[in-house]
Formats: sequence, C-alpha cells, structure tokens
Amino acid sequence: MADARSKATEKYRKANVKSFNVKFFPSDAEVLEYFQGKANRNQYIKDLIRKDMESRKSLKTYVFETANEGDVTITISGEYVDGCVDMKADISGTGDYREWTEIDGGSVEEIFEWLMDKGVEFESDRSLWLNLNYVEQVMIDRSKTEEQLLDYAASMTNEELKKWREFYFDI
Repeated sequence: MADARSKATEKYRKANVKSFNVKFFPSDAEVLEYFQGKANRNQYIKDLIRKDMESRKSLKTYVFETANEGDVTITISGEYVDGCVDMKADISGTGDYREWTEIDGGSVEEIFEWLMDKGVEFESDRSLWLNLNYVEQVMIDRSKTEEQLLDYAASMTNEELKKWREFYFDI
C-alpha cells in the first residue's frame, strides 16, 4: 500500500510540481549568504515573487492635479512586454482622452507633450519634471521610488528645470 501511495505521489509531482535551479556565482557571495540565512527559502522566493507581482498592480494608475484643468489620470492599460507598456491619459472633465501603445520610459515625453497641447498647465517646471519622471521612472522603468524623485527634484535649481523643459519640449 505504501508503495502504491509513493508511486501515486511521484506521478502527481512529476505532472504538477515545477522546480527551478538558481546559480550563485562568487560575485553573488553576499546574496547567497543572506539567502542561506532564510529558514524557509522556498517560501521566501515565492513571497518575493508575490510582492513583486502586487507592486506592479499598484503602479498601474497615477493621478495628478494640473494648474488649470483639474486631474489627469495616467493608466498602464497593458502588461509589460520588452520594457514597454500600453498607456492611457485622461484629462478629467474635458473629455480629452488618448491611448498610446508600446510606450517605454524614453517616450513618456509624448504623453506630456499631448497634455500640454491640450492646454494642460503645470504649476511649475518642477511639477512637470516630477510628474513626467514619476510616470517614466516609477511606473514604467521602476528604476526610482517616489521618495528618490522628490529628493532629486528638491535639489534641482529653477534654472536646471527651465533648461530641462526647454530641451525636452522645445519651449
């Protein structure tokens, strides 16, 4: 009986359970040491993956207030494919709405150019910089946190921000 149960368990696992091998090179020694300190490594990896999946869901919509048109909502409408996403922008109360496909961090300016063409004004160059970079670096590239952007924006001079705006928006 135990032999039959053992065979059934093995058959089930072969058909339904997946495993992956992770390689740690000498340059990963610090990471390996940290990982080896985890009591349940299997659960730790699954928890990291779930946390990453959840964080991607929470970064799908960004709403900011403009200086003159109310709120703008920018939404990631598709999944990440080759570093790109599909996005939508909606200027609340105006009926102005547009979709873009395959936007990457480097092409976010298109969205903000469209917003300004539609009459959206920003409180300052700092506000424009912060909102554009939030969409680019926090939502799409995930290379920065909101706190990092706020710190960096605070350190920029008005002259630096003006030059940035002139360069990206030909103003």
